[in-house]
Amino acid sequence: MADPACVELGIPERLHREDREPDPQFEPSEVLYRCLPKTFPQTELKASFRLTQDESVNRRKYSKYPADVLFHIKGTHRVGHPILAFEVRQLRQQLSRRENNEDAIYSFDVCHKPEDCMYPHCAVEVRRNGQLADSVPGVIRKQVRDSIADSEEKQILFNHSLPED
Repeated sequence: MADPACVELGIPERLHREDREPDPQFEPSEVLYRCLPKTFPQTELKASFRLTQDESVNRRKYSKYPADVLFHIKGTHRVGHPILAFEVRQLRQQLSRRENNEDAIYSFDVCHKPEDCMYPHCAVEVRRNGQLADSVPGVIRKQVRDSIADSEEKQILFNHSLPED
C-alpha cells in the first residue's frame, strides 16, 4: 500500500520502503547512482561530487530508472541534474596514510539504508582502522573520488526527467 506522505512528495509507489528490509549484500559489479550538481559539466567531474561519511547513492538493483535518484525526499526534486553511475567495486577501496606517528587505513564501502520514501537509498561508509570514521581527510576523499572520476567504467547520464511510474 502506498505511503501517503511519499505520494504527497510525488515519489512513485515502487520506490516506497513499505515492509521491505535492508539488503546488505552488494555484488562488486552492482551499479550505484549519484546525483550531480546542475553545474556539471561546467565544473570538472572531480569537483562535482563528494564521498564523505553517509553520502547518498541509490542502488540500481532497486531502481527502475537511473533518474529515480533525482527524487528528493527532503526538498525539491532534482529535475535536470546529471547522474553519475559507477560500480560498487570502484568505491570499495582501502587507502593508508600516516597520522600521528601511526598508520591509518581508510576503507570505503556502501550500506543499504532505505528511507520510507526511497527504498533504493544507500549511504557511503568510511572506516578508519575498522571503525566508522568521524571525519575523513580531504586527501583520502580526493583519492577515491578521483579514481571513480578517472575510471573508464563510470558513466555520466544527462537529460533525465523524473519517471512517472
